[in-house]
Amino acid sequence: MVKNRITISFLILFLIGFGCKDKTPLNPDILPKETMVSIIVDIELVQAAFKIENKEKKFNIDNVSNIIFKDNHTTKKQFDESMVYYSKHPQEVESIYNDVISTLSQKQVVLK
Repeated sequence: MVKNRITISFLILFLIGFGCKDKTPLNPDILPKETMVSIIVDIELVQAAFKIENKEKKFNIDNVSNIIFKDNHTTKKQFDESMVYYSKHPQEVESIYNDVISTLSQKQVVLK
């Protein structure tokens, strides 16, 4: 009986520790979720603005991405590595894109 309580208590503490674990990647080269959201939102906004203003010209993300990365204190390499990391964690990707959609929707309401 006491052994079961100790085992159950240990299991509960273990699960609580896992449940409260910080979701930030352990690798410092991986961008935090908030930075990924910010970069993706910026890219989407620039692409949309370019499509509206320059319908005949082709959009080149490389011309703009360096400015976006610089504004977010990162590099294309770090962003690409972070995308690879997050692509291995589908729930995180879904969360990032839900935040992107939410942010873009909020910006759309402000512009109306």
